[in-house]
Amino acid sequence: MTKEEILKLKAVVLYILDKSGEMDFIHLFKILYFAERKQYAEYGQHLVHDSFTITIPIWSWFQMPSRREAESVIIC
Repeated sequence: MTKEEILKLKAVVLYILDKSGEMDFIHLFKILYFAERKQYAEYGQHLVHDSFTITIPIWSWFQMPSRREAESVIIC
């Protein structure tokens, strides 16, 4: 992303937080995602230039913990 795109993204995020108050990342990204879709559908232009893709490899969520990691977990 260019410096201008980053500044625009910051401005959009600050606007959303100003209008809606405190929220977690998931809700913020949902609002950004749907605002981007609505903007593109109505005007044919992107609101922010981001792909909204996951950067964490999903396969790492399904890996089995090692025996040492499993033994260190305290089950209440």
